[in-house]
Amino acid sequence: MNTGTIRYLRPESIEGLEIQEVINSNHSFPNHTHGFHSVGVMEAGGCYCRQPGSGSSFVRGGEIALFNPGLVHSGVITDSDTRLTYRVFRLPEFRSVVTEDKLTTGTLTELNYAASTVKSRLALDTALARAAAALLTRHCEAQSKVPQTHEPAAVKKAREYLHENLSEK
Repeated sequence: MNTGTIRYLRPESIEGLEIQEVINSNHSFPNHTHGFHSVGVMEAGGCYCRQPGSGSSFVRGGEIALFNPGLVHSGVITDSDTRLTYRVFRLPEFRSVVTEDKLTTGTLTELNYAASTVKSRLALDTALARAAAALLTRHCEAQSKVPQTHEPAAVKKAREYLHENLSEK
């Protein structure tokens, strides 16, 4: 069985951002959830991101799958010859509900102005990119605020080990 290549990237400059790269894989994932927002970009192949027949959604190359925290989803391949290439972006969470930051406030105000008065797509895209960058780099953190379950110490230790060694065999 060929599982392809799986690699995890965690850029130090953006705390909490994690990118899972899956290249040429035929691995299926059963139902599972994440305690964070994630965005999957399918580059090649296709699979169900929810079990077939249960309100299923099939994602194909060139499509994006968006998962809110706690959403039960899967990655089920229906043909054993299918090979998937995709990236999943784990998005960091906001540090606080209220914050004072003139730079970020300014970028969001510029985005509002561009959306309401500017007709240039480039100006709108630029304003959106600046606002998103300010939010991600200045107001997000790696630790999820989704409540954790009480788990036995051995399970916690195993989970932490797996998280720290995701790219290893």
